Amino acid sequence: MKRTEVMFFFDTEDYTDLRSVDAARKIAELFTEEGVTAHFSVVGLVAKQMMDNGCYDAIEALKKHQIGNHTYAHSMHPNICQISDIEDFNSAYDTVAAMEDASLALLKEAFGVEQVDFAVPPGNAVSYVAQYYYADRGISAYGDCAEYNAAHNGVWCCNLMQTTYHNSIEGVAFESGGKISPATDQRIDALLDGLAGKDWAIVYSHPNMACFKNFWDSVNFNGVNRHPDGNYEACEPRPTEEEAHYYNTMRKIIRRFLADDRFEVTSLPKIVARQKPRAALTLADIPAIAAHLAATYAPMENPSLALSDLFAAAIAFLNGADTFTPGKAYGLLSPTVELDHAVTLTADGIRKAAAEIPVGGFWPSAYEVDGVTLGWGDMLYAMFAALSTDGETIAL
Repeated sequence: MKRTEVMFFFDTEDYTDLRSVDAARKIAELFTEEGVTAHFSVVGLVAKQMMDNGCYDAIEALKKHQIGNHTYAHSMHPNICQISDIEDFNSAYDTVAAMEDASLALLKEAFGVEQVDFAVPPGNAVSYVAQYYYADRGISAYGDCAEYNAAHNGVWCCNLMQTTYHNSIEGVAFESGGKISPATDQRIDALLDGLAGKDWAIVYSHPNMACFKNFWDSVNFNGVNRHPDGNYEACEPRPTEEEAHYYNTMRKIIRRFLADDRFEVTSLPKIVARQKPRAALTLADIPAIAAHLAATYAPMENPSLALSDLFAAAIAFLNGADTFTPGKAYGLLSPTVELDHAVTLTADGIRKAAAEIPVGGFWPSAYEVDGVTLGWGDMLYAMFAALSTDGETIAL
């Protein structure tokens, strides 16, 4: 029986109160005690706060686990989406790079890591520009993302292995109003039953939720920087018994996963290692890809290939390559067109059009084949149709 691979992620993001830093320390120590590697996605300003305030016990505790980037300042405005919400990609990229280079430098300084292996967006602020930037900096995976398949397993997209969060620890431990759930044990049962059978799953939490009832950024950065002077408001603290319940629930969850044969507790680097180097495609793979596209306009899962990977592979094969190794693949920067009627094209016309497509960077949104304008998706289908037949004409 294939076991579900389980990982634990902690968005370590609150730089308004040192109690959240201490909570991250306690979580890291708890996981170390249980012999499990956790993943801490740390905001750059939190790493700076730890160093500035001499929180070396927290730094040493987190060093025993995986460290990822959670942007430089999380919810401080302008956030990473706001700074990259401009038409010119290169300008947006440079702005993101300036901010996130500072964050990565702080993480490396604080935790002594040579390479940050994963990144997580702040809340739902998923910047497409940031994803390409992270990949260029050698980051392998993007967590809590916007790209996943129907089973909520990750896919390869924007040159990163995309991962998605599944269930929160605070959601198991507390009722919606924040009170201790009297049904915590039953909720743990439901958590495991709900995740069993998936390829992999991420259980996540926010260290600040161990000691506070509400989120630091909803108090200080909701819509605007409410306290630009840095005199931040404190969140409502949890009573001692609620905080203890949070840690007890976390320990129970860890032990339940470790004891359940349906699961294997693992770490992101082990999963990413299976993705690298990315396997080369050959001409023998064309029928399976064409069949996949005939069934669904979606990324492939095994191997994990974004539609842009398939597009680049089709160009390579039409231009005489015997193999194609997926690498950097880009999407579109402008809306594409699509056919609204049936057309018949020549295989030779499709090959000639494929030979003229620039490789590298973002794809054009439209293509001319035999005097017919095809959108990006139509061109993808046309190229694999040309690869899959010895006929002279292709019907779309």
